[in-house]
Amino acid sequence: TDLALDYGIYGGRAAEGYALSLAIPEDDVNYDDKADVAELNGLGVSQTFLCRAGGEMGLDPDFLPYMRLANCSGTDAFHLESLFRNEAWDHMRVPLSEESEAAVCKTMIEGCDAVLAGTESFRSEDRAVCREGLAGGHAPRRLLAALQREGERRALAGLRDAFAARQEALPTLEYYATWRLKSLSLIDEDGESTYSGNYDSSGIW
Repeated sequence: TDLALDYGIYGGRAAEGYALSLAIPEDDVNYDDKADVAELNGLGVSQTFLCRAGGEMGLDPDFLPYMRLANCSGTDAFHLESLFRNEAWDHMRVPLSEESEAAVCKTMIEGCDAVLAGTESFRSEDRAVCREGLAGGHAPRRLLAALQREGERRALAGLRDAFAARQEALPTLEYYATWRLKSLSLIDEDGESTYSGNYDSSGIW
């Protein structure tokens, strides 16, 4: 039982997940502001998130906001100003801009690819061990380790596919500016202005 728990396995099945460690780079020009925002929301300048299988659906609810915080730069950095300090995390819960969300997707895809590539050399061996099981003469510890790694690979592959799909959908996502206007009831759900100005009910000045 202890061995199974150590490897995240119960009942012969791997717990399909991967512990992703993220960090705000120390050389980030907005490091202090980002650190403040993270701390205000119970997070640190480095944070580990357990990502379960299921693509984005398997993500910790703070994962995407943290990724957006870490990647926030350029014109989007206004979200980090002290004026918005208590609201910044709520801002991070929606895509800030197409450029910012593209950076998030790129970071995730490249990160998943790097980890998956690092395990490719012994993937076929792990699969053989999982397929043959104890009946194939494999030690329990070896089998459990192989099951765990296969579970991690499936979780990472699903996550990579989810962010690749998100990358393709970038032009259709709703970004902060639109979200903000809707929250202020300045535009409707179709993106049309709710401002009537000096028009009367007939639409004539």
